[in-house]
Amino acid sequence: MEDLKPKGMGSQYSSAQGASGLREIEERMKRIKDNLASLESALDLLRKDFKAAYFALKLPEPIATPLAREQSAVLFQEKFSHLLDVGESCVKYTAAVISALQYLDPGNLPRRSPLFGKPVPLGVWASIIQTSYVSLSKIDGRVASTVRESLFRPDGRPTPAAKYLSTEFVTLRNHERGHGSTYAAGVYESLHYRHVDTIHDSLDSLVFLRFPLVRVDRVNVAGELMRYDLVVLRGPSPVGGTATVESTLRVPLGETCLWDGENMLISLRGIVIYKVCVDCNMEHSFFLDQATEKETVYHSYSANHRLRQPPLPWGPSE
Repeated sequence: MEDLKPKGMGSQYSSAQGASGLREIEERMKRIKDNLASLESALDLLRKDFKAAYFALKLPEPIATPLAREQSAVLFQEKFSHLLDVGESCVKYTAAVISALQYLDPGNLPRRSPLFGKPVPLGVWASIIQTSYVSLSKIDGRVASTVRESLFRPDGRPTPAAKYLSTEFVTLRNHERGHGSTYAAGVYESLHYRHVDTIHDSLDSLVFLRFPLVRVDRVNVAGELMRYDLVVLRGPSPVGGTATVESTLRVPLGETCLWDGENMLISLRGIVIYKVCVDCNMEHSFFLDQATEKETVYHSYSANHRLRQPPLPWGPSE
């Protein structure tokens, strides 16, 4: 067969072939490197998603549900809206826990409850957090000390999480939900990325959120003790988590409580409840929205539904 290589150009042709082969190898190596970088990026996202999903499973249901919605949303407008729900629910839940602890020491209670009367704005919930250092310092027990240490430094100054949630976040929420217009999609993406890490980090630093939220589902008398069968309200879909506690405390059937993991049940006194929603027939948490002498109105972040219940046993003055 006739050699097709140009005559007289053997060494030059071989060099050209070698250079072309080297360029092809370099291009392939570059494509492999780019593919590896894309794979590493995808794995990082998977790790973050797994970490976020696992994190939500450890939180109380009132906070875990909007957090799960934020993580699963596709549109950034929805993600940012659910992120605001996460912050709001955390502020309200924290204030509810503080109010429940203050009730353990009647000397700490305000003359008039700030949660009674008109619909409760987010700023009122936040003020309960801001002004709770002295009262929390007077209450004994592991739950009270953990709440205090999560929210305040030893000198009484707020921790970064408490400061952010009770001041900066309230300003952010009021501004972003106070206007009547919508933004372009890119604006919501920027807002979400600007605030998501701060809100998630705040949740992670509030150690008291690891105390289980429970509902009393059965009460039995066991001699001098009361035996309570509890449903553990942890994660966005609390199914199957149960516990049994024996205690000298008297807690009503159906009450939503904070549990210290041992024998202490702290009633949230109707500020946070876990009931069947009349709109969707699903069980989820509701936050107190308005308490009057005639009725109690609740709001849920699970589906933005409302629930009307009889008046609370405590009135405008404790």
